[in-house]
Amino acid sequence: MVLRSAYPCSDRSKNAGFVWSPCVAQDELQQGLGVSIKVTVVSDHFRDPLVFTCDGSSTVDLLIYQTLCYAHEDLDLMDVEDYLLKVCGQGEFLKNNQTLASLEYVQQCLKFDWEIRLFLTKRSSVNQELARTEEDDETPSTMNQSLLLQERPVKQTVTREALTLLLDTFHNEAESFLLSEVELPLHVERLVQSVKALCSSLAAVETPDITAALNQLPACPCRLQPHVQKDVSVLALRENREKVVERLTASILDLVELYCSTFNANFHTVPQNNRPIAPMQEAGLVINVLSFNVYAAHRIPITWAASYEGFFLSCSLTHGGAELCAPQHTSKKPVSKYLFHLVVWEQRICFPVQINQLPRETQLTVTLYATLLPPPGSSEDKSKQRRSVEALGWVTMPLFNFRHVLTCGRKLLGLWPSTPGSANARSSTPNFSQPDSVILQVTILHFYHFVHFL
Repeated sequence: MVLRSAYPCSDRSKNAGFVWSPCVAQDELQQGLGVSIKVTVVSDHFRDPLVFTCDGSSTVDLLIYQTLCYAHEDLDLMDVEDYLLKVCGQGEFLKNNQTLASLEYVQQCLKFDWEIRLFLTKRSSVNQELARTEEDDETPSTMNQSLLLQERPVKQTVTREALTLLLDTFHNEAESFLLSEVELPLHVERLVQSVKALCSSLAAVETPDITAALNQLPACPCRLQPHVQKDVSVLALRENREKVVERLTASILDLVELYCSTFNANFHTVPQNNRPIAPMQEAGLVINVLSFNVYAAHRIPITWAASYEGFFLSCSLTHGGAELCAPQHTSKKPVSKYLFHLVVWEQRICFPVQINQLPRETQLTVTLYATLLPPPGSSEDKSKQRRSVEALGWVTMPLFNFRHVLTCGRKLLGLWPSTPGSANARSSTPNFSQPDSVILQVTILHFYHFVHFL
């Protein structure tokens, strides 16, 4: 509330509603004050661009005044404060009282010998949707909301109410399964269907614990998988059925916790207060190599299962676009059909780089590749020569979060589709904006302490 009172929404000098172009440090400012600067100004208010040669100490409002003098004959009814200059092609606006040499954009153009192009527009025509409103100032808020948006920026795809209904259905089917004396296959089918509905609502992810729990049940039409319980008579004992239900319940709650750590959900599991708080250790003192476990790629499209084979991952560490070591690869695996189509690796990736050698801005990039199946009817020898490996998706994430702490634990990473030119403009956030994006499940190995980059 103290911060809001210092910057009220009614004060347009502190709540402009758009982004101001950043300024340079004081030492850089002194270097540019005596420099002659060539500036090109374009606008919808005049046809041809105007070129000015200004001193670095010239202010933005002086440049606006000079531009208006050339564009308009009568300046009596015009006010310089009614106009703004912005960087061409960007959403950055220049404050009228700033000097040209103080602008980071101008300094960069001078450094790299780029043309300085500015766009003149009326202040009233600028979109001010970023401005705070009276309702924003009155709405209760805490810093925790902002932290949650940093750690779990993606809105949930299932509501608390919908998840409660699905959990109730699961508990009802589990109770029927426990009480069943006859028609066991029917109760197994209904129980598996309820688990599948839960997993489907939770991003269509089937964790290894859920798979292991379902493997204690016999095969059913909705889940034909080879590692199932072959001896159905084992489930004739209620004690064994109770063990299956307990394992299923624990694995489902574990999936809910994983889901909540990924999405900005309006529900969460009950925190365990007995968990010890890990101490903090400086990254420069950690000599362990970086490693993580890859479990599976979920939500594999059925078209991929029919068109590709030999799915594998290529994992690399980069800093500033340069690789820190040779890429590490998983083994090649086919598409499996559990509750959903997925590719299971269950493999550890170890990079030959110690954590104390990692730069703060290190990025982990994982790319999914697969071999294209030969067309039907082609000969085996020719098809082997023509088959190619294609990149199907990728994801990039920073190893250190915004708190400068090394990322660890289980993660769900949505893959961006590989398209021509996507390697040149890669996002550092997982792709959850597309509801059908392939999701990679990994576990970045953590230690007995948090690793903090100082």
